[in-house]
Amino acid sequence: MKTLTRILVVLFVSSTLAACSDDDDGANNQVPADTGQADTSQVDTGPADTGPTDTSQADTSDADETPDASDTSDTAVPEDTGEDATDAVDTSEDVGEDAEVDAAPPECTEDTDCDDGNACTVNTCDDGTCVYTNDDSLSCDDGDACTGGDMCSAGACVPATELCCDDTTDNDGDGAADCRDSDCVGGSDCPTYTLGWCGLQWPSTMTLAPGATDIAYSQLYIAGQTDAPGQTSAFTAPTLIAELGVGPDGSDPTTATSWTWNEVQPNPGFDYANNNNDEYQGDVTAPSTAGSYDYAFRFSGDGGQTWTYCDFVDTGGSSDGYQPANAGDLTVQ
Repeated sequence: MKTLTRILVVLFVSSTLAACSDDDDGANNQVPADTGQADTSQVDTGPADTGPTDTSQADTSDADETPDASDTSDTAVPEDTGEDATDAVDTSEDVGEDAEVDAAPPECTEDTDCDDGNACTVNTCDDGTCVYTNDDSLSCDDGDACTGGDMCSAGACVPATELCCDDTTDNDGDGAADCRDSDCVGGSDCPTYTLGWCGLQWPSTMTLAPGATDIAYSQLYIAGQTDAPGQTSAFTAPTLIAELGVGPDGSDPTTATSWTWNEVQPNPGFDYANNNNDEYQGDVTAPSTAGSYDYAFRFSGDGGQTWTYCDFVDTGGSSDGYQPANAGDLTVQ
């Protein structure tokens, strides 16, 4: 009897243990946590769990999933600040009063940096700035072969004398060219002539309206020139000048500055072959104001350096010097 009871107890315990083993294999089978060590637990070789499959949807709300790159619904958008994202770093230059500005390089570091190519200035470097100072004591050369005696004046190189006397150019800038320039007179290109005599030929008087003109004539004698044998035209030379002037009544043109002079030319219709004198002609122009005036001729044989004044021939012309009382009389009315 005791033996039978023991057998029944063993069978009951075995049946109970088998049922517990089936429950653990079906619903409570869990994956052990990864501890980083090799799993040495004994593999369960019990019978496969043939219970029904749990088809309920797993809760994935908290699952770690790899986001879809194309899904931007949950992508955070940065707040629009009104500025270009590339301007996040302020690179603008501070131009305020305290901004550090790169200083411009100095104009010079030594005097030789300030050469302006002008021989009439002293060039110095003063604290990085070129300073140019005129110095008229310096010598210079204007580079013109037709001028001489160049000198500095107010920072410019100016010529003092004319060297080319046959190029019709006022090279030295004194207002006279060639044989009208005193630098040329007497040279090989500009020989001078001594005037023998001159006189107002005709008319001795004239009456004109303001601004009107009338012709007057004068004769000139130069020994060996106006009386040369075979002469058929007037003698001319670069230094020979003839002029006709009008001035205040009774004034002396040799000293008065109020006379107006105009250059005149030889009379083309004069008989030069049969006369010892040459004849010149020009227009007397009446002043715009009515009144009494004088007119007369003058000649120069040295390019205008000196003059011989000619009053009326019937009173001797220039042979006794100029007499205002013997000038031509002009009435303007």
